[in-house]
Amino acid sequence: MALRTFTDMAGVEWQVWDVQPEATYGGMTRSDLEGGWLVFQSQMEKRRLCPIPPEWESCPPERLYLLSRVAPSVHSRAA
Repeated sequence: MALRTFTDMAGVEWQVWDVQPEATYGGMTRSDLEGGWLVFQSQMEKRRLCPIPPEWESCPPERLYLLSRVAPSVHSRAA
């Protein structure tokens, strides 16, 4: 798992990491998540982008910002 940090244009710091699913859900994953996803997380929000863009680990912060803008928000599930 790679981990990066960047600051967006509003001064918000984000952490970004990749998730590669394992056979943890009875050997099945949702087909749209099989190839993994990126997580974008700030103090206020969490977003998920799939599939993982190629070479995201080495792209400039400006590109990470653009990727974060197209990543849908992840909503917490009620317990």
